[in-house]
Amino acid sequence: MTATAGARKRAPRQATSQRIVEAAAGLFAERHYHQVRMDDIAERAGVSKGTLYGHFKDKEDLYLGLMLDSMSRLLRQIEESLEGPGSPEEKVHAFVGRSLQFFERHEHVLDLVQRVEVLHAGESGAPLREVRARLLVLLEGVMGELQSRGHAVADRKVAVLALLGMPREVARFHPRPWPEGLASRLAHQFLHGLAAFGPGPA
Repeated sequence: MTATAGARKRAPRQATSQRIVEAAAGLFAERHYHQVRMDDIAERAGVSKGTLYGHFKDKEDLYLGLMLDSMSRLLRQIEESLEGPGSPEEKVHAFVGRSLQFFERHEHVLDLVQRVEVLHAGESGAPLREVRARLLVLLEGVMGELQSRGHAVADRKVAVLALLGMPREVARFHPRPWPEGLASRLAHQFLHGLAAFGPGPA
């Protein structure tokens, strides 16, 4: 089989997998994990159960596929923001803004990600860890740029983890609707510390 023929053969399968993942995303956004059945996903995707199980062996496998798809999308958006021109401070603002925007549009991912991290610590979670590793490398580069501009970044790896955690935790626990300028406030606080905004309300 030629490479072109192989690509043509894979294209419909990839399209079906994507349709299934998008159907699952919609259902997980509407219901808790345990309330979503594979039958529901097959019906929403417009495929038979046989086709569904031909792509994903069980709900956990589909769950992992959904997370990989979601985090790969987020990574692509962040790569666009961080690899272009701009100061490292602007890149921090762009990262926080992109992250919050993503979690606002895909709120269900916040509930899914912790489950995936716990249940897929072994080989099955390797693709998701690869996406995370690429993101860590990007952000460590930004930390290096911040150091070169005089910011007190004592430990790049710790700084990266702190930056990763801020949007995720705020998206998870901050009451909605989010106030205007939330991303800018978070980025500013990361760069300049808690004292940057002065005393809060009594």
